[in-house]
Amino acid sequence: MVTSQLMLGTDALIDLSRQCSLVVNWLDDISRNPLSNICGFSDMKFLYGVSNSNHLRKSRDVLNKFPIIWHSPDTMQRVFNDLVVLHLTNGVGKMDSLIASTALCLNFQMVSVNKRHYDAIPGLTIIQPYER
Repeated sequence: MVTSQLMLGTDALIDLSRQCSLVVNWLDDISRNPLSNICGFSDMKFLYGVSNSNHLRKSRDVLNKFPIIWHSPDTMQRVFNDLVVLHLTNGVGKMDSLIASTALCLNFQMVSVNKRHYDAIPGLTIIQPYER
């Protein structure tokens, strides 16, 4: 039972859009849970791979299942500061750094299949709901 706020990683969104049974089964209950969220940066990263209008429509259908969290100016400053540390010091990808920092700023748990992307981030709680 999930009892704290969740930040869904882009990998879970991609798997959901591909109707991967592992993520569909796990997220089916979570998508109706008001504790599930998407970071605005995950939204952007997810849409990077859109190749045409049909793909965009299907991608938006996935994104519309969850609230999208955007930053206030204060939290955006912290996320930016974290980006420098997480990306340059820990080698975490730029977008993954922004997404993880958002989860940290908001005290959310991070849901990701690619746990190794976030392992280097101190204080981040990672939920790996399934393995590929």
